[in-house]
Amino acid sequence: MQEFVKFILDAGVDFLPHMSTIPYELFYGLDLGNRDLIIPDNIEQVNGRAFVGVKCNRLIFNCKSNAIETSLGVCEDLVANEVILPSDMRFLKKGMFCYAEIGKLDISNIEEIDYEMFYNSNIKSFDNFVGPQKLTKIGEDAFTRCHNIQSVDLSKCENLQRIDDYAFSGCEGLKEIYLPDISLIEIGIGAFQKFKGKIIVAGPYIFDDSQSQEDIADTLQELAEKETIWIFTDATIKGTGERLWQEMKKKNFMIL
Repeated sequence: MQEFVKFILDAGVDFLPHMSTIPYELFYGLDLGNRDLIIPDNIEQVNGRAFVGVKCNRLIFNCKSNAIETSLGVCEDLVANEVILPSDMRFLKKGMFCYAEIGKLDISNIEEIDYEMFYNSNIKSFDNFVGPQKLTKIGEDAFTRCHNIQSVDLSKCENLQRIDDYAFSGCEGLKEIYLPDISLIEIGIGAFQKFKGKIIVAGPYIFDDSQSQEDIADTLQELAEKETIWIFTDATIKGTGERLWQEMKKKNFMIL
């Protein structure tokens, strides 16, 4: 099937405008060189793994987001200079770009990043990753082993509610993480496992009588590594929170 599809494309025949569904693995492993692969707006369903292993200049989705929202691993192992998502897309489905190598990917309109979305991928435009402002969730293993990421800035993600287990685990190039108000975020086990850089909490935080001196320090350190430096840029100390803070200063915690 793939050889036939490539033969048709090489002949300059654009057959996609005459289809409503892209079958499972239709473009599997195809090398299109410097050509763009454009998914037209007549496509109503893209089945799983449709673009696995594809190499192209740009992969452009002009279809509606619901055409690909239910497809698993649809762009796994993709190699492209740029991917342009549907303009109405707000949710990235499980494993959509795992193992992919992409130059540019704009996810500024995305509100939820699912499980293993970018697992072991290399997205060049994510070198200094800035989270979408309306982001509410980062799923389990979403960015695991994304070694090219050097910094993660989630400080403007005011609606962020969850960072699931191992979300940024094993990102060897990662040096700085900026977080919003962590008192409003559920952070999973090992979310920053093997990370030994700086975690800067930009949102407000209060150390007071209600927080256990040992529990909060231990909980935060479980999210990363004990060598991780936690920096709070907008923290307030109230009452017996001073005793808590004196203990935390011994464990790589700072207030600026």
